[in-house]
Amino acid sequence: MHPDKRFATIDALRGLAAIGVMLFHVRQDVGFQVPGGYLAVDLFFCLSGFVIGRAYEMRLRDGLGAREFVERRIVRLWPMLALGALLGIAIHGGHAGMLFLLPNWLSDGLLYPANPPLWSLLFEMVAYIAFALVLHRLNTLTLALIAGAAGLVLAGYSGTPMRFADLGADWVSFGAGFARVGYAFSAGVIVHRVTISRTTARLSTLGWILALPLAGVFMLVGEADNRAALAFVLLGVPAFTAAASQVEVPQLRIAAFLGDASYPLYCIHVPLLALMAGAGDVAVLTACAALVIASVALERLLDRPLRSKLDLLRKRGRAEVRPASA
Repeated sequence: MHPDKRFATIDALRGLAAIGVMLFHVRQDVGFQVPGGYLAVDLFFCLSGFVIGRAYEMRLRDGLGAREFVERRIVRLWPMLALGALLGIAIHGGHAGMLFLLPNWLSDGLLYPANPPLWSLLFEMVAYIAFALVLHRLNTLTLALIAGAAGLVLAGYSGTPMRFADLGADWVSFGAGFARVGYAFSAGVIVHRVTISRTTARLSTLGWILALPLAGVFMLVGEADNRAALAFVLLGVPAFTAAASQVEVPQLRIAAFLGDASYPLYCIHVPLLALMAGAGDVAVLTACAALVIASVALERLLDRPLRSKLDLLRKRGRAEVRPASA
């Protein structure tokens, strides 16, 4: 699979999940609740494991270097990550290290107080490095054992007073972040391996039906409902990923719109929407809708051109180093 190949239904799920996260963060300011929106993070991890596995597992086995892979992933994440960090710094007094995913060592709470969602990008990078160095080499049974061990750790955390919603986002539960990404990312790679023989996904509008149970989970699972959250992460997240990989929605433009919105929206929504606190339902929801549209524009007009330029600079740098080291 080419790294740029897109799965329409997975794109759509990513966009809907990012909207779920955004609505979770404005739950105090609107008249309806999406208390389980935080579970989108685990879905992101699993979808990432599937897509990265499908795009890069065989290429790494065939000789693509770990450094090359990690550099590509940094180029993919950094422009919108940097924009989210700059917004956090400018609006909420964040620290400069956010630009390079360095957490705030002086914080006694959140890893990134000025833009909390960045915590998951830190663990996403950890997963990329682990995949490049080790995970792509492991057989499926070993990968399943790793996912199982991570699941047991999550089950242990879910029995504590800590909220599942906070696991990995603050210093107290920092270790749980490794378990969250370890389980979901590994599960995504396993889904890739199990489904890879089915080379052609079925084209069907029924793929949109996946949005209904996902919305139900986001609206019904509470912030502190650790058992329900654990059940969804362990069972629902891989099931959603597998289902999305096997059905392609034919409404490609809608799916692409949602997919394009997902990552910029995730990176920028908290610093900006914090400015809308107390503004009322209509103002906050209007701002949310505007951010979805703005995120698509950012992806297409800023993120893609910047990534292209960064990738070109990266390739030039590698080309210049080779003769010098020969």
